[in-house]
Amino acid sequence: MQYSFLGKKSISFRLTLLAWLTIIVTIGLFTGAMIPFQQTMVTDRMSSEAEDIATSIGQVTATALITEDYSFTVEHCLRLLRDSKSILYIVITRKDGFSLVHTAREWRQDSLRGIWVDGNTRVDATGKLLQSDLVGQQVFHFTAPFRYSGIDWGWIHIGLSLKKYHENMRSIYARTFVISIACIVFGFIVSVGFG
Repeated sequence: MQYSFLGKKSISFRLTLLAWLTIIVTIGLFTGAMIPFQQTMVTDRMSSEAEDIATSIGQVTATALITEDYSFTVEHCLRLLRDSKSILYIVITRKDGFSLVHTAREWRQDSLRGIWVDGNTRVDATGKLLQSDLVGQQVFHFTAPFRYSGIDWGWIHIGLSLKKYHENMRSIYARTFVISIACIVFGFIVSVGFG
């Protein structure tokens, strides 16, 4: 009689362990798929914010590039920097490299190359995380082509702070961790009861 009981206990233990491991693997796979998806959503939100800012700047900058009177553009960009907690820099660059560089501390005219001037004139709006020498920290660097009257004039670059991005990602990680632990514990209780 005792042998039979141990056999039942062993099967019960294996069944409980199998159910619990299945729950852990399923939650792991779900978490592994959801975190990159959430990260993409946060990045897309930043791209949308930067695109709205670039559109605003483009409307103001159109006549300034033709007349070469940049005072209104500079004033607009400095106001955006002052009013926003997330914008770290705004750089408006013509195809020849002439640039208006705006940061919270200053604005200046410069001749820029590298990430500021793209050899591909029909580039689409893009955003990426990178280390910026302009502000000395990692930023979300967004580049939008600046077109006016069918002519490609250059690019509008916007650097957004990653403070909100990191806060959102920490929140996502914390929620995911708490929910995963709760599901694993609940799954263990259910699997023990089932076993």
